[in-house]
Amino acid sequence: MGEQATWGEKLDAAIIEAAKENQRAKKVIHSEELVWEEDKMARSALLISAHTGFNLKSIHSFLAEMPAGASTGKHRHTSEAMMYALSGEAYTIIDGERIDWKAGDAIAMPAMCWHQHFNASTEKPFCYLAASNYPMTVNLGIALIETADIRSDLK
Repeated sequence: MGEQATWGEKLDAAIIEAAKENQRAKKVIHSEELVWEEDKMARSALLISAHTGFNLKSIHSFLAEMPAGASTGKHRHTSEAMMYALSGEAYTIIDGERIDWKAGDAIAMPAMCWHQHFNASTEKPFCYLAASNYPMTVNLGIALIETADIRSDLK
């Protein structure tokens, strides 16, 4: 019978493997690598994420652009997020409170609050950078994104 590794030895091996993963993982994403997608929330491109080759388990970031006059769907999620306005003007309704923000402003989105983003301009797009701990909620098995459309269908 062979000897089994102790839990301490297993932890040491996991640390060594994590270091190897860090060496193999992507360190930068170049603009020409961005994949822009359209969805019901905004036109967006995932930046730093496990899905784009980075060795991250708890956070990700993306760029988003809302056309003039557009809005996202009303939604909430178990993850927290922060958003930084790159260009344009917008307003966000968070649990019924209107928050106006523009290029250079940042907004925090607490977990499980209903919110919806609106491009305040009828002429120019609104662009923002967002970062979220959504991957962590997925890895913990507590990820939930609920849209108002789904909620109204359940009534």
